[in-house]
Amino acid sequence: MTVKEKEAEYNYNSDIIDSAIESLENANEDISNDIAPSSEHANERNRLEKENTHQKYDIGQDLGIAVNNVNTEELLKPRMPDDEYHSLVNSLNIKQKQFFYHVLHRCKTKHEPLYAFLTGGAGVGKSQVLKALYNALLRYYSTAPGNDPDDTYKILMAPTGTAAYGIKGTTIHCALQIPANQGLSHYKALTADKLN
Repeated sequence: MTVKEKEAEYNYNSDIIDSAIESLENANEDISNDIAPSSEHANERNRLEKENTHQKYDIGQDLGIAVNNVNTEELLKPRMPDDEYHSLVNSLNIKQKQFFYHVLHRCKTKHEPLYAFLTGGAGVGKSQVLKALYNALLRYYSTAPGNDPDDTYKILMAPTGTAAYGIKGTTIHCALQIPANQGLSHYKALTADKLN
């Protein structure tokens, strides 16, 4: 038995049914155009507005809510006690330690930016590695010759609120005071007071 023969067993009058469905759809369009001729224009306008509105648009500024000025003291995490820091580093597994020591060594020996990608499933310890790295770099930069231990060197930032909560940090937009509705195509450089 061929596929066409088998299909014929189950598809009775499929051509007639398809043309009837098409006729009904065309009739519905004609009826709605007769009843509400301006609705097609309004629907098209609404569709275009939805395309232009960003899904994560911050409506606070539209409502007159002032932009929150970030308190830098809240962004800075206190230095972890030494015994807690050492037990945290010792609790890292082999792959986590490799990443930890790679980043730490690179920061100590090179002055160019480091672009590293830390990934893994939920619960594998990404936040623990970041917490250990943050404290290691805080210790290194605050004790390096010529550096003031009270200066700000590191702020934990993440692109989303969920990720920021996971590392006990803040979002990039909040830390750098970039409006959430500001896209990269309309990027405006930060003023000196925001950068400091």
